Amino acid sequence: MLFKYQNIAVLFWALVPVLIFGQNRSQLTEQLRQANSGSDRIAILSKIGQLHYEKGNTDSVYHYAELISKADQGLEAFANSQYLRAYGKVLENKKEAAFFLLNKVQKRTKGQNDSLWAQTFYKKAYFYYHFNDFISVSKQLRLSMRMADSLDLVGQQIASQILKSNTQLKVGELKDALETAKEARKLNSITNDKSTEATIDKLLGNCFFHLGKYEESLQAYFRSARYYENQNYMLQAADIYGNIGSIYQSLKKLDQAESYTLKAKKIYGENGYNTKVANSYVNLGTMFTKTEPERALDYFENAKKVFEKNADSAGLAKALNNIANVYYYETKYKKALEFFNKSLAINKSLNDQKEVSRLQTNLGYTYMMLNNKAQSNEYFIAGLSTARKIDGLAEITASMEGLSDMHAHFNEFEKALEYKDRYIAFKDSMLNARMTEKIAELRTRYETEQKEREIKSLNREKEIDQLKLSRQEMELEQSRNQIIYLIIFILLSFFVLYGAYKRVSMKREREFQKAIISEQEEGLKALISALESERKRISRDLHDGVAQTLTGLKMSFERFYDSLHFQNQTQRKRFLQSIEYLNEACDEVRTISHEMMPKGLQQFGLISGLQDILSNMFNNSNMSYTFDFYGMKSQDRLPEMVELSAYRIVQELLNNIVKHSGANKIDINLYRNEKDLVITIEDDGKGFLPDIEKDSQKGKGLLNIRSRANTLNGDIGFEPGATKGTIATLTLPLKGDANDQNHTG
Repeated sequence: MLFKYQNIAVLFWALVPVLIFGQNRSQLTEQLRQANSGSDRIAILSKIGQLHYEKGNTDSVYHYAELISKADQGLEAFANSQYLRAYGKVLENKKEAAFFLLNKVQKRTKGQNDSLWAQTFYKKAYFYYHFNDFISVSKQLRLSMRMADSLDLVGQQIASQILKSNTQLKVGELKDALETAKEARKLNSITNDKSTEATIDKLLGNCFFHLGKYEESLQAYFRSARYYENQNYMLQAADIYGNIGSIYQSLKKLDQAESYTLKAKKIYGENGYNTKVANSYVNLGTMFTKTEPERALDYFENAKKVFEKNADSAGLAKALNNIANVYYYETKYKKALEFFNKSLAINKSLNDQKEVSRLQTNLGYTYMMLNNKAQSNEYFIAGLSTARKIDGLAEITASMEGLSDMHAHFNEFEKALEYKDRYIAFKDSMLNARMTEKIAELRTRYETEQKEREIKSLNREKEIDQLKLSRQEMELEQSRNQIIYLIIFILLSFFVLYGAYKRVSMKREREFQKAIISEQEEGLKALISALESERKRISRDLHDGVAQTLTGLKMSFERFYDSLHFQNQTQRKRFLQSIEYLNEACDEVRTISHEMMPKGLQQFGLISGLQDILSNMFNNSNMSYTFDFYGMKSQDRLPEMVELSAYRIVQELLNNIVKHSGANKIDINLYRNEKDLVITIEDDGKGFLPDIEKDSQKGKGLLNIRSRANTLNGDIGFEPGATKGTIATLTLPLKGDANDQNHTG
């Protein structure tokens, strides 16, 4: 089995975060002349820069970044110019430099422009996607979707879903990718954006193609192509034409495959996309490798010239291999050797072991056809060795099959059978089910035929007796079946009636339990409210009563000190020590009063209270922390029960982290929108996932946290961090019966 190479890379479109929708430079230049605002000019310049990014023109990308910087000094211009510079760093494969620029945008936009700041999380996900860091892609997409949801940025939500689906395609999660693409389409129905709908149709076409559902794939591609054709966005249409050509080739419809591929090639050539032109030639050549060799060679030679002109070594190796395939099928084996060896040398220089193994197998077949057993055996063994180093399953099976074919070619049937058995055994490990089914089918047919021959060998009388006996058994079986059906009917009737009875009973039980839970929740609300009221009263009594009395007593002692005559220094020291004890007692009473009802929380609100507790806990410790808040200012107030509950829950969570996690860093983020208050606390400790039943046995801390959250119809959730530690997410509704009262502090 020779390996040939059809270019289907277009099925994995490069995602450009700001979608260009197939516009060419002349269309964008015309739009630039007609732009009425600075914002429109920035957007169009950015799109032109991204066109150059798609073409791989690094200098032009930097040029348009500079034009944006000169066009406007605002925040939007700054962000877009830095993004283009980051694209340039991607083309130069400078990962750290690209993310340095993205971090600059993130720091500059934070607190200045929420939508631009939220967009930076999506941009980071896109760049991680380019560098194949799919764990980081998932983390940044989670943040991107959370921020987009909080700010109602539907466009960013859709873009995040599209990138998520492409990531799932990359890692082989094909069914998940399809579901995510459908979720993106559902989101887009809110805005009914036709251009985004076309992008999602392309993505659906990719998903269906990789799942082998060619009919659904074609339908999705044609929907997308119609939009781009109507809008005259021909570059995007060309990508789809190439994909449609690949599908028709898989379906053996070569006329249609060639027509669509040529259509795509023409558009690429008109717009200067030389690599895509070359890949189109490769696709065209593979259509005619066996049937029309001269036509195939012409296509491959054209691809070779373009790859050589662009200094594309991998592409050139692909073209050379396909040229060798044509000569092989024409039985021009020496000519095939020449091109296989050229392709092999290039792939060795690129250290592409998968391609090296495939070419070694191709050379093994070629030397076999030249009756050079030694060289053929050497290349097949080399191909198998290379394939095993990279665990290339397809390459291993191809090399084993080649060794079997070689020994059979040289009449060494025992060795041929040995390798054939090894090949089948290995292939069975990948496709065992299909082979087993085939063997079982053959065995069944054999046994059936054998039984038929045995029946025919019986004499006529035995056949009649057997038929009578069979008829009697059939009648008996029918009677037995009727009884069984009757019993089944009775049992089913019983289960249906019993099930109806149980449903009614369970409904009553649920209503009863609901009433009990409601009563318990009301009691818990009252208990927490009373507890906080009592804390406030005790705090006030301590501060205004005991603390004032102790302060007065201390001042009296200090006044007496100057008028008293001490007999010796010991009396003086004891009197001064008594004053010091009074001073410590005053401080202790004030501390207890503030802990019962924190002054920062009561007077200035939740953010001030949380800043106080973080400062007190960590300023003199080895643990570092960050605290960011969005959607509210530091002096903004919330309903009193929301502030108190949020403060107590965060206090308990921080205590748990300090005591149990072994963390070095804590990140606290507070988000507020019209409906909810959301607080996330992430640490880099050893991590845990709480079990409610274990919580109730081992301690009351987490149970108290859940109780406080539930009292306000809120929720507390825990999940593992991206690499280690734990993320706690507290959500408290800002509207509802539980927290409608105004702040009274």
